[in-house]
Amino acid sequence: MNIILIGYMGSGKSSLGCGLAKRLKWKFVDTDKAIEQQQGQSILDIFETKGEEHFRELERAYIQSIDSESNQIIAVGGGMPCFFDNMEQLNLKGTTIYLHRPPGELVYRLQHSKNPRPLVVGKSTEELNLFVHEALTYREQFYKRAHYQVSRKIGSATRLHDFLVQEQIILPNDPLHRPQSEQELG
Repeated sequence: MNIILIGYMGSGKSSLGCGLAKRLKWKFVDTDKAIEQQQGQSILDIFETKGEEHFRELERAYIQSIDSESNQIIAVGGGMPCFFDNMEQLNLKGTTIYLHRPPGELVYRLQHSKNPRPLVVGKSTEELNLFVHEALTYREQFYKRAHYQVSRKIGSATRLHDFLVQEQIILPNDPLHRPQSEQELG
């Protein structure tokens, strides 16, 4: 099984996902980093040299390569669920969890991020606020198709793990547990 973390850039998918993977002793994959490694270019360089459309095609191909039986935590790029039929495909590849954060918190996190984000590079605070509000308003229609939605209260890998146990997605003492079918989970 896979646990797939989705949400807007800066929502904590990579940091929570990495911590959760360590706790479960599962493989962690950040799709942006995986695509960078495959292409030998940063996401920023891909956007600049080949365009966003090309990058979105690379994301789509990456989803198709995911093994649904592989016991990994996957943090996907913020835009990945919003193109093609990607959200439906992600739901087929594992248990999807939308990490919801309020727009103001996302703006703050993006302004203080160590990693430059191609879509927000060079934006003023005012421009960034407007951009995040508009983009999040559009993207939430896709994000909300995830199997689960969790709020900012799940701010640590331990809390995310506890949520997964509570929802019977994983068992507390068996990190390789395969969950019941989605219908059985109610």
